[in-house]
Amino acid sequence: MCGATSEDGGALRTQYNVHRHVRGTTPLLDSIVVSIQACQATFYGVQIAWDPCSIPGRGALLNIRTRVKKFSCQQAHSNWFGPSETLFRLYNHRKGTLKEIDVHKNVSLISVSFISNRRVSMSLSKKPRESKYRHLFGTPFQPTECINGVKIGSVQLDANPVKANGRFLAVPWALTGTVAVIPLSHKGSVHPEHPLILQEDRTVNDLQFASTDDNLLATANSDGTVSFWRIPDGGYEQSPAAPEREYKVSEKRVMNLSFHPLASDVLLTADAAKSVQLWDVSTGQSRASLPDHQAAPTSFCWSADGKLVASSCKDKKVRLFDPRASSPLVASAEDHSGVKGAQNTFVGKQGEPELLLTAGSSKGTDRELALWDPRSFGKRLTTVRVDTGSSHLFPYADRDLGLVYVAGKGDGNIRYYELGSDEPMLHYLNEFKSKDPQTGLALLPKTNVDAVKCEIARFIKVSPNGLATSIRFEVPRRENSFFQDDLFPNTFDRKATTNADGWFSGSDASPHYISLNPEK
Repeated sequence: MCGATSEDGGALRTQYNVHRHVRGTTPLLDSIVVSIQACQATFYGVQIAWDPCSIPGRGALLNIRTRVKKFSCQQAHSNWFGPSETLFRLYNHRKGTLKEIDVHKNVSLISVSFISNRRVSMSLSKKPRESKYRHLFGTPFQPTECINGVKIGSVQLDANPVKANGRFLAVPWALTGTVAVIPLSHKGSVHPEHPLILQEDRTVNDLQFASTDDNLLATANSDGTVSFWRIPDGGYEQSPAAPEREYKVSEKRVMNLSFHPLASDVLLTADAAKSVQLWDVSTGQSRASLPDHQAAPTSFCWSADGKLVASSCKDKKVRLFDPRASSPLVASAEDHSGVKGAQNTFVGKQGEPELLLTAGSSKGTDRELALWDPRSFGKRLTTVRVDTGSSHLFPYADRDLGLVYVAGKGDGNIRYYELGSDEPMLHYLNEFKSKDPQTGLALLPKTNVDAVKCEIARFIKVSPNGLATSIRFEVPRRENSFFQDDLFPNTFDRKATTNADGWFSGSDASPHYISLNPEK
């Protein structure tokens, strides 16, 4: 069943091709086209199970859906159509003839029965957009392959508490001021006496693994300090006595952390006083600051080359910075208008210019995504409505393939989109669905995927029941006995290409790339 909608002069026009067995006075009829020409048209006996979520532009359809549902409850078994001011166009495919029937003059000609106990799926009749990722699907690992007993403590509403890299999972633990670091190789329940990072009399507001060092974890603390923890290769066997180093970076609570993607020992911090600074971790010195935040920042991200930083803020603005410039603020723009704090990430595909993606909400309850061009930052390139919901959205970028994954805190699904030059530039592909909501989610590095099985992404999801589940995303291929190089371009090896002193002095070293081909 296919449909298309448009609005013209206040009158809603909707057309559906209903491929159903039809009985009555037209036994040879195998398709009915119904054209609704007035907004006040009413339905009699229409038993169609709508699937509005599968129809782009579904806002107009919801009005019809409400009328159909309302009347169907009153006369669920009527076989007769009797809409007001409506023509039914009956098209006989076998004879190639089109017949218009005015129901007020020819009611007896229209006695039609629909199969109504099945869910009818509708989509636009236009040809689906071609994409090698159109059939991308997600599969959770078996429970026996997962980590159980993960006890996440209280966290900020607009924060994602789950952090992971290629080797470890880290979460704020149930006991205030503690953090658990669990090797990804662990299977089964976490021991009740699992070693914890203990910090008495203070809470942990954020935690981040270093971008270029899997064994270094930083925690943002409520007393204005940032602690750096060196994790043994196999994880902690006992609780560490003290951090490797710790710096006092503010008189207020430290709320956000973000490591530079390429330069070792470069860390961004943001505190509750709206102060944003960049530090040389090796010396504990503040080397730069990002002014002009009028409210608390909610999200930061670095461009892939580490030259730019973007911030989303509770003043509903998105800002772009060049941290090493004499005037760091490059541009700012009005971000999502909703009250929920926005999240951001740079997105793109290897060899193509990067864009900035923000995830937030409208003034209502619509959750949405927006794309921005850093080279022309004043106006959004596009806005894509996701759904209606109250939880925060978190975007995750695959910068090798130009894909974006979007998950809501408390949701059970993960949507995925593909970037493209054609409108709307961010194309919905599909979604992974689960009945288990996610307390937090982390995208693992590309080096963790199984390229032989055409697995292009892997997430680790922690649910309220304490289960940390790995989810693999695969592109189905008929033949996977050879390496699919179109799915696996060379990827960033996550090794530092410069240090803090070099970067703050203006050095920009290119990232190193490695092949995921297991035979190389």
